[in-house]
Amino acid sequence: GIALLDQEPVQVLVLDIFIGEENGIGALPELLARWPNLAVIIQTGRASLDTALTAIKLGAYDYLQKPLKPEQLRSTVNRAFERVQLRLENRNLVDHLNDRLKKLELMNRVTQINASTQNVYELLEKAMQETRHFMGTEACSILLKDPDTNELCFNTAVGGDADAVREVRLQAGQGIAGWVAGHNQGLLVS
Repeated sequence: GIALLDQEPVQVLVLDIFIGEENGIGALPELLARWPNLAVIIQTGRASLDTALTAIKLGAYDYLQKPLKPEQLRSTVNRAFERVQLRLENRNLVDHLNDRLKKLELMNRVTQINASTQNVYELLEKAMQETRHFMGTEACSILLKDPDTNELCFNTAVGGDADAVREVRLQAGQGIAGWVAGHNQGLLVS
């Protein structure tokens, strides 16, 4: 069973209290530690209040007594599956909210930087440093189009080879930055 859990994406597991010489309830902590989104339903032919309480305290989703009625098992498995889906959806929403919060924090820091300086180049440099930190990148830069030559110039660069990069000029359409400028749209490259 453990080998199958490693191979297949299982969300609901029906586990007997007695598995040969093993105790199904005793396996609960290991199962839930390895697969925290797994809903485990314990079943037994020898139900007792003590084993039911122990199973629930250890993280079992539900505790069923044999003989099982098919509709009872189906209903319990469906509810467990819905709970797993809700838990996963909740985690995705929390992750999304955390991402939005980080973006708002970045915007707040950039706004504070904007209020702290009148020098546009200092503002851009600080904004790039904050953006680099936020995105966890090695380097970050802003390119501006030179109106006289129509070339892209690295106006602001932080991290990596920032000093060397500032000397580079790109022709329209050259490289990723040239493509972005030429098409007037963002591009994400792995």
